[in-house]
Amino acid sequence: MKYDFGIRVDMGKKIGSGHFYRCLSLAEEICKQGKEVTFIVKNKDEFLSHIENKKIPFMTIKSENIRDEIKSCKNILDSIKNLIIDLPIHNELYGELFYGICKTAIIDDLGNMKVFSNYLFNGSIVNNYHNYKKINKKSQIYTGPKYMILRREFLDKRKEYSVSKRGIRNILLTFGGSDESGLAKKFVRFFGKKNYRITAVIGPSFKKSDTLINYASKFDNVKIRTSVGDMASLFVNQDLVISSSGITSYELACLGVPSILIPVDKHQLPTAISMENNGCAVNYGYWDDNFTRVERIIGILDNYENRKKIYQLGRKIVDGKGCLRVAKNLLNMD
Repeated sequence: MKYDFGIRVDMGKKIGSGHFYRCLSLAEEICKQGKEVTFIVKNKDEFLSHIENKKIPFMTIKSENIRDEIKSCKNILDSIKNLIIDLPIHNELYGELFYGICKTAIIDDLGNMKVFSNYLFNGSIVNNYHNYKKINKKSQIYTGPKYMILRREFLDKRKEYSVSKRGIRNILLTFGGSDESGLAKKFVRFFGKKNYRITAVIGPSFKKSDTLINYASKFDNVKIRTSVGDMASLFVNQDLVISSSGITSYELACLGVPSILIPVDKHQLPTAISMENNGCAVNYGYWDDNFTRVERIIGILDNYENRKKIYQLGRKIVDGKGCLRVAKNLLNMD
């Protein structure tokens, strides 16, 4: 069988889950148009843990080093017509080495790279991440939040969310699929002593989830959710979300849910800053164990007008249709 599109993406402890989930959304939109899509991944177990019981075609490649990885990927090109690449480190290298071999599309976040691919999409709100050097003069480059790929559920759920005029009661915590910084437990410990209803979401790459679940059971106001398939349905029931500033920050802006963003790596900080500058969220900055400051920010956001402003500006900047726009362009590539 020859697939119309192969999607080269990874997920796991260091990478997180966001790249995979947006590619899954893109695959679903492409499949709606009668196209066949397969995933190309390094880690079979991580892939299966992310798709749960869904039947999604995939292929695995060798990953001892980047040279073997590229060679292994090239060996399966007879099975696909077009290659979509969403890799946080090797986007440029893949684009260069597959240039002229097959049609390619890059999904990027950080910019500042050479572009060999037929298409490149970067949905980042950070203008400094939109810098590219075209090597392939026919490359089509699309940048800005209107091309941010989000799951369809966020577009569908927009109409269900509105800012409550009462004060903040429901708070959700989410710090990426693996939460390498261990923020979930710190915030559970803090909020377990407060009068809020707390939901903490941990992803499929989170280690020692049983330990956190057992710890949270000490607090009547805390619930732990694992590997949630429909985050939008959780978000629309919250007054506030405290989150890392990866793709989740765009999901929250799309719905209009007020958020406090805590960057967990150097690439997320500019996103948090830009989100705050555009009125879409509050940028806490890197975590410093200052819960007094957290309480102060929550006190400011407890004001209805402050949350309403975030709601309005976030929804204006991220409309949730990025996946549809990207899919439409990719179908022209086939």
